[in-house]
Amino acid sequence: MNKKYSVRQITVEDYTYINKWYKQRKISKPKSSILPNNGLDGFVVQKNGNPVAAIYLYLTNSKMGYFDFLISDPNYKEKDRFEMIMILFQHCAKVAIKVGCECVFVTTA
Repeated sequence: MNKKYSVRQITVEDYTYINKWYKQRKISKPKSSILPNNGLDGFVVQKNGNPVAAIYLYLTNSKMGYFDFLISDPNYKEKDRFEMIMILFQHCAKVAIKVGCECVFVTTA
C-alpha cells in the first residue's frame, strides 16, 4: 500500500466526522444498532493521517463477508479519491478472507 494511505479500524472518536459527513451529504446515517458491533466493525481510509472514507464489514456465522454503508468526506475532491475507496474495499475483502470467508459481497450507494 502507498505509504501516504493507511486503513485502520473505526473508533468511537471517528463518529465526530462520520456523522458530520452524513449531515453534509444530507443523507440519513444508519442506526448504530444495524451496524456491525454497533458501528465499530468498520474501517477508515486515511491520507497522510486525514480520514477520507469509512465502511462497515459484516461477518456472520456463514462463509460470506459483506460490506456496506460507505461514507466519504464530501469536501475531499482530490483525484485519488476513487483509488482510496478501492483500497478500503480491498482491505475489507482481505480481512473477510483472513477470517474464513469464501466470498465477499458489497453493495453501497
